[in-house]
Amino acid sequence: MNTIVSPSGVAVYQPSAPLSAKRLIVVDGAGPTPLAAPPHAYGSPRVAPNGRSVLLGVGGKEEHVWSYDLAEGTLRQLTFEAFNRTPIWSADGRQVTFASNRHGAMNLFTVPVAGDGPAERLTTSNSLQMPGSWSPNGEVLAFVEQHPATGRDIWLLRRNGERTEWAAGEADESAPRFSPDGSRIAYVSNESGQPEVYVRALNGSGQARRVSTAGGAEPVWRRDTDALYFRSYGKIFEVPPGGGAQRMVFDGAAEAGTF
Repeated sequence: MNTIVSPSGVAVYQPSAPLSAKRLIVVDGAGPTPLAAPPHAYGSPRVAPNGRSVLLGVGGKEEHVWSYDLAEGTLRQLTFEAFNRTPIWSADGRQVTFASNRHGAMNLFTVPVAGDGPAERLTTSNSLQMPGSWSPNGEVLAFVEQHPATGRDIWLLRRNGERTEWAAGEADESAPRFSPDGSRIAYVSNESGQPEVYVRALNGSGQARRVSTAGGAEPVWRRDTDALYFRSYGKIFEVPPGGGAQRMVFDGAAEAGTF
């Protein structure tokens, strides 16, 4: 599915379809509405902080990062070499962070959305890495790194280059998303035997709280921090970030995300 909630409360996702025929759909209180973007091999849509455009991975012989202007209905390519995927916005909406294999393993890079500068390498590793989200103050990037021995782990990268483990247990941990106030991270772990959504304080205090009950993936915070959305077997649910009753907000076939 890969879904994100815009500042106006609109959710954007891509429904399941053949690779070249995926459509971008807006889901709000009025129901699902297709966007004007032509069918393509879309992946990982992320709405900009200002709600005016969407970042996309677009597949083909190579995979690249594109942006889609919601008002003008136009697509613009942002990367042009190697394979590039899972783009995310910087906190101020001026940069795009993405994974690329342009120098070997899939590592993390960033490039100006305006296209007026070269890509900057953020990490160097032999392990596959995927970006998760930037903290609201733009100082910390949560990302996933995959190791042969421990599987997928969540790391934090600070602007000064300092890297720290945040969730690196025996289970797979992925899909980290900062809360809008920056105090917590929602993520996915299979420690229970299947992927579920958890919430944990950024500083690591206290135990992680499980908020999904029957499978969960790709958590997304509502912009007021009072709710989380997540995908569970093609359906989209809303739940309080502290746990509680789940409310289904959409029932339909939706494309699974990167993890």
